[in-house]
This record gives sequence, C-alpha cells and structure tokens, in this order.
Amino acid sequence: MNLSMFKPDAGRLIHQEVVQNRELAVRELDGFRWFHLGGKSVQSLIKLNQPEQLVSPVYQSMLLFLLWKGENLEVLNLGMGGGGFERALMGFPRIKVTSVEQNAQIAAMARSYFLLPDSVLVYIQSAQQFIEHNHCQYDIVLCDIFIEHNHCQCINDLCFYQNLAKRMKKSGVALLNLFVENEKQLLDILQAVRDVFSYSALIEFSHYKNIVLIVSDLPIPEKEQLAVCNKHGNNQTGIDFDFIISHLFHLQKN
Repeated sequence: MNLSMFKPDAGRLIHQEVVQNRELAVRELDGFRWFHLGGKSVQSLIKLNQPEQLVSPVYQSMLLFLLWKGENLEVLNLGMGGGGFERALMGFPRIKVTSVEQNAQIAAMARSYFLLPDSVLVYIQSAQQFIEHNHCQYDIVLCDIFIEHNHCQCINDLCFYQNLAKRMKKSGVALLNLFVENEKQLLDILQAVRDVFSYSALIEFSHYKNIVLIVSDLPIPEKEQLAVCNKHGNNQTGIDFDFIISHLFHLQKN
C-alpha cells in the first residue's frame, strides 16, 4: 500500500492533542484511520472494517514468526503505539501479548481511536526500562520504538541487546523495526547484535527505508523451510508471506 496518501492534512481530523511538545493528530479517510506525532510520518494505521489486519508490509513482516513458532506463545511488544500487533494477534487465543508504551496519552489514544482491546494490559514504561527491570521471559519480542525517522538511542547500545536477551526464553526470537540513516549505523547495530545473539537475519523493503532485524540464539529457519510452512497451512493471517520470505537474508553465524 502507498502510505503517501495518508498525509497530515488529508482526510478528516477526528482528534488532536499535544504529547511531549509534539502535536498528535488522528485522521480518517476512505475507511482508514491513522495518526501523526509531530511530523509527516504515519505512526500507526488501521483499516476500520478489518481492524485485525496489518496494513503496512513492514509490520506484516514482523509476524513472520507465526510460520514456525506455533501458537502457545508469550509475546512482548515494545512500543505499542496504535496497538496494531495487539489487534492482529487477538485472533490467536493461545498467544498472550504483554504491551509496553512509554507514553500514557498514546496508550489512551490507542484505546479510544484504534480499537485496542480492553483485555490488553499496557505497561507505561520505556522499552529499555521494562527489559532492564522486568524479570519475565518471552517467546517473542516485537520492538518498534521510534518516532518519525528517529529510533531511540538505546537501539545502538550493546546493553539494550544484553537486556533484551535476558527477557527472551532460550528458544526466543526478537523482531526489531529499524530505520537506519547510513551503512555505519546499521553495521554498529549488527555488531552489537552479534556480540549477544548467535543468529540474525534481515528483511529489506523496496519502497521503505525500514529494515526488520530478526535475532535468536537458535537457528532462524531458511527461506525454503519458511516457504513450506507458508504453503502448508501455517499462515492464518492472510499476509503474503511469500513476498516477505523472498526479501529475507540470513547473516553469517557468529
């Protein structure tokens, strides 16, 4: 989908407030609702007649774990935003989601305007605070912690990945949405990851600068294995995982 149609002045303004000196605006057009936070980038997007459907290919790719990890899962979502993952995973009754959002106003907005299920428990903390002080472990960690095109500084820090590993079960997988400005920044992140995790892979996109980074201490399935899983009924989401699999690149094992 071409997200350029969802501009800060497009459609109908249905909510506006100031969040940490940034203007938050919720807008609606042609059955879609989205919000901006202090800029032009779409922070979250919902299709109102199919709220469980993830619209962005970037976020769709972060559900790739469903092809090989099964359904009895504890999922940690760092950077809840509009609650897209929470809605998408509501159709999987054996998946329990723990959500972290550092701003209480955004969490409240997600409940009021983005159909965040009432059953979702949201911790109002930064991602780095949560993984440093919480003692639970999770099968899956989803991480999407940036505003506009700036992700949190912690994404560049070795200690973030060390704490992330502590919150993951031995068989755990983490999927991180990155927006890197240059090759050096990406190489620095990959070096920090390689110091902590045994296996990693990247998903790249033709029309977005985002990169989804997958890390684990167990092997990440090869493309061929994922394609078989996708073909034989493991995909219950309606997402075109074949396209995503074709853009998956495994990095050399440590």
